[in-house]
Formats: sequence, structure tokens, C-alpha cells
Amino acid sequence: MFQKILVPLDGSELSEKALEYARHLGKEANSIVLLRARSTSAFASVGYNIPDEVFAAELETCTQYLQHIEAKLVAEGYQVILELPSGEPAEAILQVAEKDKVDLIVISSHGREGMTRFLVGSVAERVARHAPCPVMIVGRGASA
Repeated sequence: MFQKILVPLDGSELSEKALEYARHLGKEANSIVLLRARSTSAFASVGYNIPDEVFAAELETCTQYLQHIEAKLVAEGYQVILELPSGEPAEAILQVAEKDKVDLIVISSHGREGMTRFLVGSVAERVARHAPCPVMIVGRGASA
């Protein structure tokens, strides 16, 4: 049913819960796209210049993280595509979903409420509202 499933990850155990669902739904899929957005907007908005070495180190850390998960998925028989875009997470997810022509996005929600949600926002909610494909949001208490 789904040929290509996008799973955005942020390095947290909660975000990795989405992988459990992608595994179940992706048995017939051609590939799973793993995405780790690297946000620089918080620093740029306050005019703080980050040295190139810091960005390079972050890219290396994110790459190793995704490659570790990729190795597990490949061993299980999945084809995996890695994406490491820079920018605001929701926008990066939406751009990759469009570019890679994914059929489904499986994303975890941190379940923020109240003032924290107002200040930080909900990446999952923004993705669900603007995605070019169906979106499955995996909540904090979910288990596959």
C-alpha cells in the first residue's frame, strides 16, 4: 500500500517510537526515509554566528545517528534513504516529503500543552496540516 514512508527523528526515544509503526506499515514499502532536521533558526534569529566546525560536528553526529538506525533497518530487509536537511523542522519535513514523493509520514508528537506548546509549537501538527500525503502521529503513550 505505501511505497515510501518518511520517519522524522530528533534523537529522542519518543521520536523513535514512530519507527515501530513504520516497520509494521513498511513491510511492503520500497523504502523508509529517515530524516533528521538540523535547525539553525534559533541561533540566526538572535544574530549569533556559529563556527563552521560546530555545524560540521553536528552534521557528523546526526549522520552517525541515522546510519546506526539505517543499519538495523537494512538488516531487517528495508531499503533506507537518509535525509539531513537544515532549517526549521516542520518545513524541512514537508520539503523532503514533497521532494522524495513519500506516501506516508509517521511522526511522533511530544504532546506539549499550554504555554510550552504556544511558545515552541507543534512540529507534528504543522506537518499534519500541510503535508502532501497522509500523516500518522504517534503519541507519547503509544506502542506498536
